[in-house]
Amino acid sequence: MKMPFCSNCGSWVDKGVEKCPKCGLNPNIKAEVKEKKKESKKIPYDLPTSKFHSSIFMGSLTKAFTYLRENPSIYLIGLLFYALQMPYQIITFFPPAGPLKYLLQFSFMVVLFLIGVFFVGGILGIAKKLFHKKKYSFNTFLEEGKRNYVRLLIGSILYLIITAVSVVLLILIILFCAIASMPIVGILCSLIFIVLIQMFFAFYGIILVADELSVIDSFKKSYFFARMNFSNVFAYYITDFVVSILIMLPVIAIYLVWFLRDMSKIGGETIYSLQMTMPLEYRLLSFILMLFLGALSYLISFLYNTQFYLSLTRKK
Repeated sequence: MKMPFCSNCGSWVDKGVEKCPKCGLNPNIKAEVKEKKKESKKIPYDLPTSKFHSSIFMGSLTKAFTYLRENPSIYLIGLLFYALQMPYQIITFFPPAGPLKYLLQFSFMVVLFLIGVFFVGGILGIAKKLFHKKKYSFNTFLEEGKRNYVRLLIGSILYLIITAVSVVLLILIILFCAIASMPIVGILCSLIFIVLIQMFFAFYGIILVADELSVIDSFKKSYFFARMNFSNVFAYYITDFVVSILIMLPVIAIYLVWFLRDMSKIGGETIYSLQMTMPLEYRLLSFILMLFLGALSYLISFLYNTQFYLSLTRKK
């Protein structure tokens, strides 16, 4: 007589046995087949993915203003940076024009770029400490600026190259669409392209400072972070842009009022020429406002950037 067949391992077993002598399971009940779990795709840099929610970017913005309100000494750093820009502003907006003026402008631009990298490193270092509720001092600013200077300098130069290449591509897109009688499409594509470039690499600075990665890895991580949290990063980018405009609105208003008064000249003169026709008091007022409001906008932008990135990637 044929013996019963084990439904689990295929071995023959005697009638009435409760366990198969080979596999040890009940021969009359088929064992559950455990499917091998598919290996999940490796997440680059162990980055989280967050669903869109207003509290993510608005909460970070509110926190940035809170940091500045509770730590007004940071504002002095921003004022110092903008005060260093005043000679450049004076050279730019006051006559006379000529080769010497352009040489001085270029020289100041290079100097401000090199100094600005140091300020960015120091401010991001302070912002990181504020996020982790640690104390800071002016020495913190100096130490962080010095410690991160070389990598931030290389990163800033790389970002300028990316921006320059992007501008060339934008011009080519606009020209191609103009030839194809689609200038509006070209402008829209260009705007979308430049926004995406700025969004994807907006966090390389804080990644470089907070995560202490190499320059290339900082750009890569910024790209993956923005891609994996696209909706929130897009909201962050728009919010940061709008807040910057609102802070600088008084300065913009001064220029708009003056330009509207001279609308008849716009057809024959450049914006620069119109700026030169502004009364001295208008220009002085715009410089003073630019100093105080520019420092505010500058700091809020970096504090917001830091809080947004760290709040999504760190667990307190």
